[in-house]
Amino acid sequence: MSGDIGVTRRDLAEEGWGKMYFVKRFAVSIGLLLALSISTGCSGKLSSDEREALHAYENFVATLHECNESPDTCDKGKVWDGLDVETKQQFLYAYSSLVRIDRIIAMYFDPIEHKQMRERTGTDILQSQNITDFKGLFNYMFHPEAFNFDANVESGLEFVSSRVEDANHITIETHQKNQEFPMVREDDGVWRTKGLQHAVDRALDPIFKSEDAMKEYAQSYLVDEMARRARVREHFKKQQALMLQQH
Repeated sequence: MSGDIGVTRRDLAEEGWGKMYFVKRFAVSIGLLLALSISTGCSGKLSSDEREALHAYENFVATLHECNESPDTCDKGKVWDGLDVETKQQFLYAYSSLVRIDRIIAMYFDPIEHKQMRERTGTDILQSQNITDFKGLFNYMFHPEAFNFDANVESGLEFVSSRVEDANHITIETHQKNQEFPMVREDDGVWRTKGLQHAVDRALDPIFKSEDAMKEYAQSYLVDEMARRARVREHFKKQQALMLQQH
């Protein structure tokens, strides 16, 4: 089915909904958070758990530095492993969302519109970039060369102290005002960062909004189709009644 579905569909046509938007948004959002320093403050009074959490934090930041300096040899798998499970799940949700959007396009849009709608919503990357799972989506969107490791920013974000929330949650505090990086010890005993969750949520949000818009379109289609079928049924009922009267 083709046709105008109002503001929702016009939104999908805007440049902001395209794949380059959420890719750039991801790079900028992560870059703003991850302009970090590998230098640390005094850690002499930390507990063993705090030391482990800080060590994981430092290793994660060091990996980001390496990726920023040499993007072509960046070990994205190592960066991925440093993210907590909830952050990884956001990529799972986003990947699943892209798959559902692609199905809606295939089901409800005219074939002539498929290529254009896939480009506008970003679902074309599933095929063009051979993205078959949520980690593949992360690898596609992660662009360490876009991070800004400015020296002034780094000095403001070096480690100052840590705060124990509970046995498995420790927050790393930095010189930068209101800049904290929560760390979580997961079921495998490894400390990973939760500090990117907000940036990832913000970067992936356009995908979820695109899906909402497509679902709205699909619902509109179904309502229109049900009304059309009801009209057809009513038409045939009237034709049948006329035929019976004639006989």
